[in-house]
Amino acid sequence: LADAYRRLGRLPEARAAIERAIAIDDAVLPAFHWRRGFHLNTLGQIQYAMGETAQALTSFEHAVEQGRVVNGDDDPSLASDIASIGALRLRLGQAESGFEALRDAISRFAASQGEHGPRTARIRVNYAYNLVLFGPGDAQALPLMQRGLADLRAHGEGVRNFLYDALRQIGKTHWLAERYHEALAAFAAAQPILDARL
Repeated sequence: LADAYRRLGRLPEARAAIERAIAIDDAVLPAFHWRRGFHLNTLGQIQYAMGETAQALTSFEHAVEQGRVVNGDDDPSLASDIASIGALRLRLGQAESGFEALRDAISRFAASQGEHGPRTARIRVNYAYNLVLFGPGDAQALPLMQRGLADLRAHGEGVRNFLYDALRQIGKTHWLAERYHEALAAFAAAQPILDARL
């Protein structure tokens, strides 16, 4: 229910629903359980959407702790939460630990999906975009973005949303560097994907 409210943009209702679910978890579940991690992830997404970056980071960190205890540290399902942790740490000015978490997420996705898997490629592009925003700039970022984009294109229609996001990030990277022709080309390539989603 909370995730449905979140997707509809009804964030206060989403938060109330997930807090009720967490209260039920506290009453009936052991200290560590997969469902706790799932609910903490949902809470983190809602908090982030509400602009509560620090609180969202804490929720994702607790979700990862749940997963590590329940399924072991090498659990590939932790990769998404670890990627969220990395992105949030970067936004909070914690560059070193943020990039470290994103590299960890890439490694986990690569281990479970392969070096050219769609989620590996998506997080690789996201990591590169964050290098532009919070790191040394686009000299390192663009080759990683192009590699991720090529991998996503190889997966075809099944990863349209990932491909759209990657093209937008590549466009923004070129725009920030005042390479407007390249930026417009990336945005133009993304537009048909958006049109197909509408």
